[in-house]
Amino acid sequence: MKNNAKNNAIVYTPITFNNATFVTNSFLNKDYHLHFYDKITLNSGNFIDYGSTFIGKGGIIIKPFQEIDNEYAIELQGGKAKLYNSYLENGQATPGGYGGYKAASAINIKKGELHLISSTIKANKQGDSFSAPLTSVTFGYDKSKITLTSTNIISNSSAGAISSNDEVIIDDTIFDTEWANISNKPINNGTHIIGTINSKNLTIKGITNKDFIALNNINLLKNTYNDPNTKNDTPFNTWIYTTASNIENSENINIDKVYLIGNLSSNIKALGNKKFDINNSFITGNIINGKEIDILNSKGVTDIKISNSLIGGKVTNEYGGIYTTKSYLNNYLEAKGLNNNLTDFDSSVFKNGFKAKDINLTNSTLLNSINNYEGNSFVLNGAKLGEKYDNKANVIINNGYLKATNSLINMGIKSSNNINIELVGTTLIGNTYDLNNNKKIINNLTANNSRILGAFSVNNLNVSNSTFYLSNNNYDGAIISKISTSGIDNNFGILTALTKDSNGTYKVNNLNSNLPLAILKVGNGNANINSFIKDLKFYSGISEFALANSYLSKKEIINGNDRYLVYALTNNKNMNFDDLEFNSKKLDISAINNLITDTSKINEYADIKDTIKTSVEANQLSNETTNKDKSQNNIGILVANFDNKSIPWIDLKPANPIKPTTPPNIEDTKPSEPEIKPDIKPEVTPETPINPNENIKPNPNEEAKPEIKPSIPWIDLKPANPIKPSEPKTDEEKFEIALEEQKEAIKLMVTDKNEKALESAKLMTSQFYFSQVFEYNNLNKRLGELRSFTNNNAGIWIRGYINKGSKKILL
Repeated sequence: MKNNAKNNAIVYTPITFNNATFVTNSFLNKDYHLHFYDKITLNSGNFIDYGSTFIGKGGIIIKPFQEIDNEYAIELQGGKAKLYNSYLENGQATPGGYGGYKAASAINIKKGELHLISSTIKANKQGDSFSAPLTSVTFGYDKSKITLTSTNIISNSSAGAISSNDEVIIDDTIFDTEWANISNKPINNGTHIIGTINSKNLTIKGITNKDFIALNNINLLKNTYNDPNTKNDTPFNTWIYTTASNIENSENINIDKVYLIGNLSSNIKALGNKKFDINNSFITGNIINGKEIDILNSKGVTDIKISNSLIGGKVTNEYGGIYTTKSYLNNYLEAKGLNNNLTDFDSSVFKNGFKAKDINLTNSTLLNSINNYEGNSFVLNGAKLGEKYDNKANVIINNGYLKATNSLINMGIKSSNNINIELVGTTLIGNTYDLNNNKKIINNLTANNSRILGAFSVNNLNVSNSTFYLSNNNYDGAIISKISTSGIDNNFGILTALTKDSNGTYKVNNLNSNLPLAILKVGNGNANINSFIKDLKFYSGISEFALANSYLSKKEIINGNDRYLVYALTNNKNMNFDDLEFNSKKLDISAINNLITDTSKINEYADIKDTIKTSVEANQLSNETTNKDKSQNNIGILVANFDNKSIPWIDLKPANPIKPTTPPNIEDTKPSEPEIKPDIKPEVTPETPINPNENIKPNPNEEAKPEIKPSIPWIDLKPANPIKPSEPKTDEEKFEIALEEQKEAIKLMVTDKNEKALESAKLMTSQFYFSQVFEYNNLNKRLGELRSFTNNNAGIWIRGYINKGSKKILL
């Protein structure tokens, strides 16, 4: 910036430096400030400036059609220049030139290195000509390097801000100790550029005032910044403001922590692998590599790599693939040329479609878009395709292969070739189509621990531990396997089968007709009628469900060498398959052959509705699948075996809140004393005091009392009547037992009291109390016997338990 010293020292003479070090210091000098109004040329050596002003000489008119061209303020033809806090302008030509002036920048580099620190460069209009304020034009083996740190460049012309056919580095992470000591402040303002940048190699190492997480700052895409000074709500200190920031004829681009208001384009087509990396940045415009296709020089591969960045415009790569990580791509992406793959390494969001060769997505999100997501093949891991199913968002698989693990596919799947799908822990909601939006048969479907919503047709089916979700209200057809079927332990989940009435009771809902669920040709598969489908479950929403196998009818039909497994949902329980009718028709072998040949004829056997994919249950299933806190397995409370019974629903919230009671009085709860009390004699006081030194003699006149033995009956452990095993319980008894256990469990959850356990505890306490009372009374009785001794005699009463009897010894 300009120094506000009291006096200006003005130099109008051109200066040339050769093989020396020249230092100009206006920053520390309080008496004068250097102003250079003529060209400074550095041929070799070093030039260092602190805070001076450099203004190029403007063109002048000598006479009509004869003008003197503009001059550079500084020109490097070799050596190194380092400018701290300097101010530079290119010259302003005298208006009215007839022949036109030759434009000149403020600084031009033919060879050498320039480093600007906390400096400012401004471009002026030079007659009818324009020049970028900072230029570099090298020839042959000459090299130039421009480094900017916390520097401002202002250009208001189409010529741009920087034009270089060599290397440009914007590095705001540099901490220059020398400058910090002089200026007494760190370099942390960031570089600000208004105008375009043209360079061969571009590196930007910007800075932010706080951590930038792209996926937490999507709202920045909603703002339009016509003035870069209004960017207060962004965390970037390093920014470039232009309507077209073009990096032409470039070989390498490496950008980190920059806010680019405009486009980023390059033409990296040199032989060999080059860099095009964007990290921790916000770019509002388009990103293009390979603006001009050069067949002769397009053998190199340059991948565009985007990490933790917001990209507002389109991304196009003519010479390689596109790789993303934790970024938000607001517009269409397309990878062309060699190695034109699209890979998201982690958690990126794609909003408006893409097209590439092979697609690999990890924890990615594809939002609904009018543009398709297209690739030869898709490999998904933890990915979410689609928010809410509609007929607009589609995945196009040119080679027809899709593999998904722990993912959600909530879009239509299109292909002109055979469609092959492999699912593990994945929810599939989308239909399959050809490119003309006609429903298409899946060639191979393999699934394990997955969930598939809605009817589909497939040539070869291999599914285990999975659930097929169909609906009686939104019935869209049956699952039809045309060639082979394998698998085990799958379930049918019937959505909207249950409703809860005003009394809180679940009831069967709208089972008005029999519906075909699956028609499966076994072929060379291993499917079995009893093991392929394990259970039929009724759902209310997608959480609460009940086993309802009594509404599932199944049959294995053999016709020559062909074996078919047929499953149906019946409108009453325990119906025989041969007695079923579907729209007044039988599902016999003739009907099965017709359906295998033409799957669309399923509408002759049931009323078809194409609404299950857009139902509330489909949305709930989609939301549950993408909730990381929930597993892929069915959630909910298995109420009971639904056997044409109404299932009482007990709300976990009590109707009347339970209030804590006052603790009982112990005296009130004390067990009553036994009716038969022991014979306790009153205390007897000896007539003559006992002399402890005198031997105690027994009284010969006292009659010895016989020993009193309790009569203890012996109970043989062998029961008189052997216990016979109980008869097996019926389904009715099992249901009642399960229902009572559920009530007790829910009651315990609500009241926090286990009545049975409390009764058992009271009984045990009472028994313990009575046993103690008995022993206490028995002890008093024996003490009474000792007190009854006369003639000052003393006795000891001892009971020793030996087997079944006891001995009493009197001394």
